[in-house]
Amino acid sequence: MKKSFFLITLLCLAVMGFSQSNDDETQNKEVKLEGITITPISNYTYHSMVSNESTPEYVQNLQKEVANYDVTENPNFKGDYDDFKVIFSQTNGRIIATYGNDGKVISTFEKFKDVAPPLSVRNEIFKLYPNWKIHKDIYRVTYYKDKGVKKVYQLQIQNGNDKKNLRVDHEGNLL
Repeated sequence: MKKSFFLITLLCLAVMGFSQSNDDETQNKEVKLEGITITPISNYTYHSMVSNESTPEYVQNLQKEVANYDVTENPNFKGDYDDFKVIFSQTNGRIIATYGNDGKVISTFEKFKDVAPPLSVRNEIFKLYPNWKIHKDIYRVTYYKDKGVKKVYQLQIQNGNDKKNLRVDHEGNLL
């Protein structure tokens, strides 16, 4: 019984090993899926710097639009200027993106209202200001291709009739 089980296992492993091919022709084959389009993000550097798992979905969606936008397809784009600005808007925010002649994002100015700060930021605020509540919030992101990204939450906190305005970075540090 043990021998036959061992033999069947060995045979299965051998079949699986032969079914995998290492030749380049097989691995580089294009796969076409009907009804599905897969395209790489053209401005991956921008997108990877501004977006993370704590970024709300509606903010990420607008940031993806900026990253995937092909400015060279815009009828107003002639390629004879150093940069080209495009404004992306939605209900709670907007992004002003500047693209270079090569179609890459050079900079963005982003402003979103009613963005709940990440839990780590809220915990830091509530440690410093116990019994206070976040009354209003604005999330700002500035991205520069050569300088990186800066994420700031402008918060108005409230305790009864008392209000305070705070500026905090994406880690909860007061600015």
